[in-house]
This record gives sequence, structure tokens and C-alpha cells, in this order.
Amino acid sequence: MNFVKSVLVLICALGLAFSITACEKKEAPEKTAAEKVETHIEAAKEEVKEAEKEAHEAAGAAEEKAADIQSEAETKIEDIEKTAHEKIEEIEKQAEEKIEETQEAVKREIEKAEAEVHKQSEAATEKMKELNKSIY
Repeated sequence: MNFVKSVLVLICALGLAFSITACEKKEAPEKTAAEKVETHIEAAKEEVKEAEKEAHEAAGAAEEKAADIQSEAETKIEDIEKTAHEKIEEIEKQAEEKIEETQEAVKREIEKAEAEVHKQSEAATEKMKELNKSIY
């Protein structure tokens, strides 16, 4: 953008120089007008060089800023991945604990059921013995 501005400034300077030259031809000798045009051209060239320098500096700053942003983004992605990994491990651990608790609860219920069946079986055996005694 600065380069374009500089080119426009150069064009304007040349136009001004030619206008000055035209006026000076009427008022002053040719050599003086040519010197003034050359001075204006040199000044415009310097402005173009300065604009190019500023454009290069701006491009360098933009590249540096882009690199900083990319580095920040990579760091944030790594942090998110680490956090997600930790949460997954925590959920897996909780799931394993819950499975173990459930298995223990099921085991206790089976043991209770077996004890109840055994108790009822003994009671049934006792009743059978009593019935057998009463029959004989």
C-alpha cells in the first residue's frame, strides 16, 4: 500500500515538476528548470525507497506476529490435549472402580441368595423328616 502511495507521489512530483518547468521556461532559463525537475525526481525516488523500506519492515513484523500466534495456538492445543487425556484417564479409573463395586455388590447378593436357598433347603429337609416321622 505504501508502495502505491509512493508511486502516486512520484507521479504527482513529476507532474508538478513539468508544470514548474513550463512556468519557468517563460520566466527563467532552461537549465534552472531542468535542475528543479531533477531535484523533484530525486526527492520522489527517495520517498519511494523509504516507502519500500517501511513495507519490508511491516511485512517482517506481520510474519513475526503470525509466528507468535501460531506458537500460542500450538501451546493451547497441547494444553487441551493434555487436559482431555487426563479427563479420559480419570473417567476410565472411575468406571473401573464402579465396575469393581458393582461386581462386589452382585457377589454379596449371590452369597445372600445362596444362604437363603440353603436355609430354605434345610427347612424343607426338616419338614420332610417331620412328615416322614408322622407317617410312620
